[in-house]
Amino acid sequence: MENNVNQIELKFQRFFISNFPKVKNYAQLLLKSEVDAEDIFCKLWLQPEIWLDNENELDNYLFIMTRNIILNIFKHQQIEREYQEGYLEKTVLYFEGDKMLPYRILRAAKNRYGSTNELGMFDMTGKGLEQIENPSQVMLEGRPIGISGTCVACVMEGTRPVLSEIQALVTKTAFPSPRRTASGFDYNRMYLLLAVLEKRAGYVFGNQDVYINIIGGLKLDETACDLPVCLAMASSLLDLPVPEKALAIGEVGLGGEVRSVPHLETRLREAQRVGFDTAIVPKHNLNMLDAAQFPGLRLVGVAYLREAINAIKINK
Repeated sequence: MENNVNQIELKFQRFFISNFPKVKNYAQLLLKSEVDAEDIFCKLWLQPEIWLDNENELDNYLFIMTRNIILNIFKHQQIEREYQEGYLEKTVLYFEGDKMLPYRILRAAKNRYGSTNELGMFDMTGKGLEQIENPSQVMLEGRPIGISGTCVACVMEGTRPVLSEIQALVTKTAFPSPRRTASGFDYNRMYLLLAVLEKRAGYVFGNQDVYINIIGGLKLDETACDLPVCLAMASSLLDLPVPEKALAIGEVGLGGEVRSVPHLETRLREAQRVGFDTAIVPKHNLNMLDAAQFPGLRLVGVAYLREAINAIKINK
């Protein structure tokens, strides 16, 4: 329970004073902390008498007490432990990451002492877990150069921007129905983006197997990853590498438009810090930025998906 027995006693006293003003000895209520239904009913029979002036008030009292008990009992005569434990837990943390990789992300699913929008990244070494000071640099280590089908995205993990490599492999299928596989990216979102690429950009994937992989064990669920995923798939289909020092940020709508994303300035500063020189971003966001704040970083504003694909062709 979230409240201790003393707090519950005070609440009960206030409850009886306001709802049962004729109750004479509410202070003698017996309060026990139990998790077993049989023990609860045994304790109820041993409660001190509560003197009521008429049967209606007695019926109301018994109804309220019985309802509060039944609401917390399973059919196997046991208190709903999971519900109770949910109040006992003050912080719930999860370690995420690919079991074959040494990197782990510590994420807070519940935190009563702070924000759940923060996360920590650690490296599993022989001496234990060590904090990764520069997650973006680690996630991009070993990135292939001059290979089609890769694009860098910048995601917000809480308030921290993290650069992540997205890999796509598009190859002609040998089956009547092409295969679609996504690791670290939403499977249904991948299908949606494929449909947009076919309908709005004119690229045919109907006879191609498509595989998406997020390097480092990250799980990208932010819509700002739409544009880099589309560019990675188009790059693999055309066998046209995305420039090494270029990244893409943007949400893709069903009309093929590239929509604005939040925290773009923070993302661009992270890309600039790591050493990128080109950023393909939504044109709407670009109109609200001062490009002079990002020296050495060329900002390419695009309004539609086709423009973004043409941008990597021109850079080539």
